[in-house]
Parts: sequence; structure tokens; C-alpha cells
Amino acid sequence: MRDASSYSFKRKNADVFDLASIDEKAIPIPAAIGSTYWAILKVMFEHPNQRVYMDKLASEVAAVLRDRDDEGWSTFEKKPDAKPWQDRLRMSAKLLTRTSGNHPYGLRVREQGLLLRAATDEQGRLYFELSR
Repeated sequence: MRDASSYSFKRKNADVFDLASIDEKAIPIPAAIGSTYWAILKVMFEHPNQRVYMDKLASEVAAVLRDRDDEGWSTFEKKPDAKPWQDRLRMSAKLLTRTSGNHPYGLRVREQGLLLRAATDEQGRLYFELSR
């Protein structure tokens, strides 16, 4: 098992991160700009304290990635011999909720004083929520 500190972004140069504003406070998005994780967090940081259902998350992440790098998005979207892109986004978003275990990527969000969680509503529909 990896040391959880290897997932920390605290020691990284804050100038290399994209910033989001939550409650009028600038918060670094703890992921490499242009990555799938970055796009997921960028969308979630735009909707704090709101349920973001998987269909909305997928469409907004696709728009962010397409706007940033249309060719890179097309490669991701049409990756041969891979699960559909929506499934890969769902897996990545769920990975960002983990704060323990083998891959605690959610610790990066926790370092910003936030929590990203996955849940299902009364109809069993998956959503994500970013909160303090």
C-alpha cells in the first residue's frame, strides 16, 4: 500500500494549479490541468453544495475537456478496447471521493477543506456533491 502522503498536493507549487472560487474564496483545483481529474473537480467546484448527477457531470466534463483540447478529448472519447467514456469518468469521479485505502485521491480535496462524496438518491440515481 502506498503512503497516503504521496497523494498530497500540499507541497506542490500552488502557482501550477487552476483556481476555482467557492464562497468568494480562491481554491486551487488539486489536479494536473487538462487531466480528467482536473475536469471533474473543475465542474464540481462550480457546483458546491449541490447534487451533480452523473449525466450532468459527464456532459459538463466533456465540454470542459473538449474546450481545452478537442483532439485530446476525441482520443479519450473514442479510446479503442476501453469502457465507454462515461463509465471511465464515473470511475474517476468515484476515485476522487476516496480518503483512505490504496488510492486516497480524495485527500487532495480534503486538504482544501472540502469533501467530495458519491451517493444515490431515493430513485437510486448516482450523484456527486462537493461540500465543506
